[in-house]
Amino acid sequence: MRSNWLSFLSSFLAVFCLLNLAHCQCQTSFQLYAYGEGIGGLPVFYADGNAQIGNQSLSNSTEVVSIYCTIDLDSPKVWRALPNMTESPDARFESMIFNLPTLSGSSGGNVGFADPDDLARLDTKPLTLYGNFVLIDSTNANFFGSRAGADGVYNLGWNAAEQADDHRVSLTLRTVPPSTDSVLAGGFNPVPGEDEL
Repeated sequence: MRSNWLSFLSSFLAVFCLLNLAHCQCQTSFQLYAYGEGIGGLPVFYADGNAQIGNQSLSNSTEVVSIYCTIDLDSPKVWRALPNMTESPDARFESMIFNLPTLSGSSGGNVGFADPDDLARLDTKPLTLYGNFVLIDSTNANFFGSRAGADGVYNLGWNAAEQADDHRVSLTLRTVPPSTDSVLAGGFNPVPGEDEL
């Protein structure tokens, strides 16, 4: 009798583990952090439809939401951004698409968020995870940050043609948080643009 019970228990545990493994492989969740010269792991967040990095409390945007991303392995080209309800309980959306639109006539633009119910109108470059690094599926494409009007807050952009200059810094997006609370080591301080002088 005892061996039948152990056999049943072993079978049950095996099925339970396989079901959990199948569930874990259906979707992956993570937060995004930006790294670059003087930027040691600033979190990516939602700011009025745009992606920004840095200290959310300093953003000039009306709606600022802490987010995390999910990838459904059945459609890995679509990255959903969901509000972190612990940090942003008043978020006005349930889900957005993390979006890299192409500017008309160019290969780049601001990284933002789009309505998931309007996938047909999304003009976005696919993203992929390589370990804990985020890659853009486009030749020579890179992420960059430019000041968003407040110290410690940067607009997140992407481009396949331009490099970093005095007004923006090249960035790498990763799914690994910084190892310390002091994420802005020295800080990127771009030269003010003509409109800021």
